[in-house]
Amino acid sequence: MPAAAESLRRATDIEPKSGEFQLHYGIVLIELKRTAEAQQALNRALDPQFPGAGEARKLLRSLQAN
Repeated sequence: MPAAAESLRRATDIEPKSGEFQLHYGIVLIELKRTAEAQQALNRALDPQFPGAGEARKLLRSLQAN
């Protein structure tokens, strides 16, 4: 999983406005228990033009509830 996180971090560096990359990076960070970083990535995935923004919003609410 750390390799996936590193690959997605590089992808978000190259395409910082990609909601898809940010969402998947956030999911991997949640799995790695890196909550603060996951919240940052998920917040960047909240672009209303990104179809996965709703999923990012649900994950953020879940993190904030814990």
